[in-house]
Amino acid sequence: MTTRLDLGATNREVTVFGATRNDVPGLASVTRPGGLLAQTSNIGTYRSSSFTLIPELDLHLGCRLTDRISVSAGYSFLLLTDVARAGDQIDLVVNPNLLPGAPAGTGPARPAFVMRQTNTWVQGINLGLSVKW
Repeated sequence: MTTRLDLGATNREVTVFGATRNDVPGLASVTRPGGLLAQTSNIGTYRSSSFTLIPELDLHLGCRLTDRISVSAGYSFLLLTDVARAGDQIDLVVNPNLLPGAPAGTGPARPAFVMRQTNTWVQGINLGLSVKW
């Protein structure tokens, strides 16, 4: 068994960008910034940083079957804290007045951007077979 505790900075960067393109036969294409979930209310690049502790655990077990053959199995666990996962950054509330091509931009500035942080873990399993000649 091995345990580790890593420490340092977690840097997060989220970029929201989108465009809407209108194609009408016989006319030039028109491209406007924004779309359904990327509007003027949340388009941009957002950054944040914080101090983070990252615990890690490795378990490894081996067994010698004969003088020449051994098997092993292991498990690893790593906890990442305060990460910005892509799916968590999407605001699903949409103000239709802010859609590209809408007549008036009134109402709440939605979708809005809020840096949502969450914890996530990484797990791994390994199996081994060793044959010595």
